[in-house]
Amino acid sequence: MFRSISINLILAIKNLHTHKIRTLLSILGIAFGTLSLVIVSNITEMMKKKVSIEAEKYGKNLIIVSAGTSLTPGRGRTVFLPSKTLKESDAMEVKNSIPYVIDVSPSFSKTFPMRYKESRVSANAIGISPNYNKLRNINIYLGRYFTESEFENNEKKVILGYKIYENLFGKEDPIGKYVLLFRAPLEVVGVLEPMGVDLTGNDQDNQVLIPYSTMIRRILNVDYITSFYVQVADYNNLNEAKEEINKLLILRHKILSGQRSDFFVRAITDLVSIKDEATILVNDLGNTASILSYSIGGLGILAIMMMTVAERKREIGIRRACGATKKDIITQFLLEALFLTISGSGFGILISVVVTLLISHYALYPLAFSITSIFISIVLSFFLGLFAGIYPAKKASDVDPIEALY
Repeated sequence: MFRSISINLILAIKNLHTHKIRTLLSILGIAFGTLSLVIVSNITEMMKKKVSIEAEKYGKNLIIVSAGTSLTPGRGRTVFLPSKTLKESDAMEVKNSIPYVIDVSPSFSKTFPMRYKESRVSANAIGISPNYNKLRNINIYLGRYFTESEFENNEKKVILGYKIYENLFGKEDPIGKYVLLFRAPLEVVGVLEPMGVDLTGNDQDNQVLIPYSTMIRRILNVDYITSFYVQVADYNNLNEAKEEINKLLILRHKILSGQRSDFFVRAITDLVSIKDEATILVNDLGNTASILSYSIGGLGILAIMMMTVAERKREIGIRRACGATKKDIITQFLLEALFLTISGSGFGILISVVVTLLISHYALYPLAFSITSIFISIVLSFFLGLFAGIYPAKKASDVDPIEALY
């Protein structure tokens, strides 16, 4: 049996080699389907991995409470309305009243022009509390973090985001130099490591950090905050803690039933799920495209195989006259179809690996491969080969050798 299959496979390959262009086009049709399926699955895996890494970088078991509310007045537009009702006392009450909470970090953010000599940039200035670096996993590239005394004495110090540092100072050492945040001179004590865009869409390299007390008392002179971070002891309690925080702030802000809240609460799981939904959408669209590609490729091979049967009636007749059975003819044509689909799948997988490596390198995505999609593409190509080969093979086996030779 193995010898019979080997002989038929050799004959199938020889015939396909005779029609190189036709064979190549058939293989490419399946290769594009495989490429679409595997590439999209690989990109999905890389996106999920990146979101997971971003979530870990953002902070462990965090909930973000922000001042303001969002409205959708019409035509799908979302308008954000800031609020001045969120207080530092709200953050402290959350820490003291909710058992799941182990730490809070109030902050104030505002965009300011920043200048050093003739260089100017627009920076997101964030007033932070002493524990901000631990909650947000902040790492210093140059210099140091703020000292306790700098927080307590409202000192005018600043830590620059990496892009701000590059744009203002270039290759110059910034430590000890003074920059102007609007009109306030601040001494640079550190530079943050490159961090990229966080889960909320903020460019963390385009921000500067200032002691919280300095920001709200010496620079802005305000009595409210724009947000605060809440760290929960256990990941499994994030949603429960989120609900408790929401209830507590509704009571403190005296928000009646039916009224719009002047704050919103998001857990890190909410941010991850939003990203995951986008990833799933990309994956679904890609899978739809790959199914269409596979279908077109399969129909193309079916048409080519039917045409091949019509062209090779004399060859089939000679083989039958020389002793080949109907089973041999069916095996030969099935092997031709399977060779086309499996070769196309293998070619598509090879290209997808190369493309995935390039995307990972140039798009700075963590490298990941979807083994499941590779397995599925091989299985699909096998069954597609059977689909495209069974009917033409049956037609070929039914050829009357006597009629074929005349």
